[in-house]
Amino acid sequence: MSFAKGQAVESTAPFLCENLLHNGALFSQRGLMAKLLDQAVETARRLAPERQDEIAHMMLFYADAPVIQLTPEEEADLAAADEEIARGDLATDEQVRALWAKPRP
Repeated sequence: MSFAKGQAVESTAPFLCENLLHNGALFSQRGLMAKLLDQAVETARRLAPERQDEIAHMMLFYADAPVIQLTPEEEADLAAADEEIARGDLATDEQVRALWAKPRP
């Protein structure tokens, strides 16, 4: 299933913000989120019980998490990062290793 960027689908899950960004598509139609959530639960049911418990704990954690509203500056930073990714301006493996090697406070 694919969606055009900016396409709207209303979330039926209370823990998701009203406009959910998923793989570049903005959703706001009621049925799609229910179907996607059902698909995720069905997939989880095929996993080992320990994995099912991990997924359930994560879902419950996110269900109780507050929705974070980005500031205009944060939205601009995110848009700039998306543009960099689209252009292929990514850090090399060496740059990432150097970053992780730096001492942390």
